Amino acid sequence: MMKKDMRIKVLLFFVWLSIIFFQDVLIAVSTVLWEDNQVRLSHEEGFITVAPTTKVCHIYDLPESTFIAMEKTIGKMETVFEEVFGKGDYVCSMPLHDDAGIKATLIPSGAYCQEDVPDLELKIRILLYQLCDQTHIVAPISESVASKIDCAAKVILPTTPPSIPLPSQGIYAYKHVPECFNLLKETLASKGEDVSYYELDTEKRFSLTISKGCPFCNPEILELQTIYHSTYNNVLINAAPYINSCKHFLITPDRHISKISAQSEEEIFDLFQLAIKIDKIAFQHFNVTNGEKGIIITRNGWFAGQTAHHLHHHIIFCIPQEPQQWMRNVLNSFCLQKKPVMKLTQEQHLLIKNQISHYFLESQL
Repeated sequence: MMKKDMRIKVLLFFVWLSIIFFQDVLIAVSTVLWEDNQVRLSHEEGFITVAPTTKVCHIYDLPESTFIAMEKTIGKMETVFEEVFGKGDYVCSMPLHDDAGIKATLIPSGAYCQEDVPDLELKIRILLYQLCDQTHIVAPISESVASKIDCAAKVILPTTPPSIPLPSQGIYAYKHVPECFNLLKETLASKGEDVSYYELDTEKRFSLTISKGCPFCNPEILELQTIYHSTYNNVLINAAPYINSCKHFLITPDRHISKISAQSEEEIFDLFQLAIKIDKIAFQHFNVTNGEKGIIITRNGWFAGQTAHHLHHHIIFCIPQEPQQWMRNVLNSFCLQKKPVMKLTQEQHLLIKNQISHYFLESQL
C-alpha cells in the first residue's frame, strides 16, 4: 500500500512539473503585453500582434467596434515603436480569414534597420513573410525587445498620442539592393522559375524621392484607377499589381492623411465595410478559392516601404506557394537584361474598370 502511495505521489509530482514546463512554453510562445475589453497586444512567436480578445476566424464575424478598436491600437503603436526604436515605422498585415483567428501582425522597421536608410532587403523579406508564408525569413523580436515594447505600450496605448507626420522632403537611397536581388532569384528558382537571364546591374541605384505631388489626390489618377467610391474612401486598381489586377486592390481615404493613426472612426468603419465587400466580390467573381489567402497590408512610414505620402491599404489575394508577379518586377527593375515591368496601360485600366466596377455597385453587404 505504501509503495502504491509513493508511486502516486511520484506520478503527481511529474504531472505538476509537466504543467509548469508547458505553461512556461506557452508564455514564451505568446505573451500578452496589453489588453482592454476588445483588443489584445501580444508578443507571439517573435512578432507583435494585435487581435480581438475573443477569437474570430473571418472578417465577416468581426464586430465593427472591435475592428475600429484594433485599427486605433495599431495606429498608436507607431508612438510605441518610436519610443522603443527611435523610429515609429512599421508594416501591418491582417488576414481576411484565418482558422487560427484573425490578428494583425506588426513588423517595426526600427527593430531591424538602425540607419536612416530604407532597407530594400527587409521590405522584400516582409513581403515573402506576408504573401508567401515564409515564416522564418524575418528574424523574430527578442524577449528583451518585447519587454521594452511592453513597458512603452502600457503607458502609451491608454492615451491618444498625436500622429507622427511623414517627412516632407528628402532623397533616400535603398540599401542591400544586391542582397534583395539574390534573395528573389533564390526564391523564384526554388519555385521552378528560370532565373538564368537575371543579372544585377551593379551601376543601378534605386532612390526613394519624397515629392510634393500626391498620386492619390491627383484627379487624373483617381479618374483612371478608381473602381468604387464609398463615403470616405476610394477603391483603386493597382497600377503595378503584385498578383493580377483582379486580385490586388488599394483602399485610400478621400482625405489626404499619411498615417494609420490619422484615420477617423468613420474612415476606419468605412475601410472595414470595403474590406468585407472586396472579399465577397473576390470569391464570387474573380475566381478566388479557399486555397488563396486574402490579406490587408499597410505600410506606415518611409522606412516601412511606404512610397506615397497618402495612406493606402493593399488588399491582396494570392496562393503563397506560387511565383508572384511582384518578384519578377523587382528583379527586372535591377536587371541588366531588362524585361518589361508589368504595369497597366491607360487602356487596360479602363477595360478592367468597365469589367469590374459594376460588381462593387451591385454588391450588397
